[in-house]
Amino acid sequence: MDSEKKAISEIAAAIAHEVKNPIALVSANIDLMELKDKNKVYENNYIMMRRELSKINELMMDFINLTEPFAEEGETVYLYPILAEFSEIYAAASNERIKINLLIKNKAVKVNGKEKSLRILFSNIIKNAVEAIEGTGFVNIELKEDRNFIVLEFKDSGKGICEKVKSKIGEKHFTTKKYGSGLGILICRKIAEEHRGDFTLCNWEGGCSAVVRLPKP
Repeated sequence: MDSEKKAISEIAAAIAHEVKNPIALVSANIDLMELKDKNKVYENNYIMMRRELSKINELMMDFINLTEPFAEEGETVYLYPILAEFSEIYAAASNERIKINLLIKNKAVKVNGKEKSLRILFSNIIKNAVEAIEGTGFVNIELKEDRNFIVLEFKDSGKGICEKVKSKIGEKHFTTKKYGSGLGILICRKIAEEHRGDFTLCNWEGGCSAVVRLPKP
């Protein structure tokens, strides 16, 4: 099974490499056409083409993240700096209309794992939380500890998950986003489980809550 996963990962990386060059070429030609279009006649077309190229690129990255094998040898990963970084990035991306509150007292908390994977996990969760909020709102990131696990809870002030959608979340290709790949939740669960933890989604009275449990080192 490990050799099969490795083969799938290598194929995914090869496909991504082959797709990368055409995307770059098409993007460069869009820039050239836009430069020559002095009267901006086809401006909406350029926007649409760039959006679709971005969608292809994100889909390839999601596929790679989903198929990439997990390296068993871990490293010490400090969680607070990663969470602080992404909180700042996504708050800025929302033009500060969404406040991201880090309610973490222990800034030295750490786990044993793969930093690259955990960065993908936290980035996905915070990004999804921000995108779930219409207008102004907040995302609270809380950290709790029990005897065996570090528990991170991401609570957003969005609409929450309706019952019709809840049963389908995590299925391949299912997404409520107009340009989503439907792989985000699968990736989050995969990364958490590879770290011998888990990932769950549920509603709270003010929106949606994503909970990640990771074992203590």
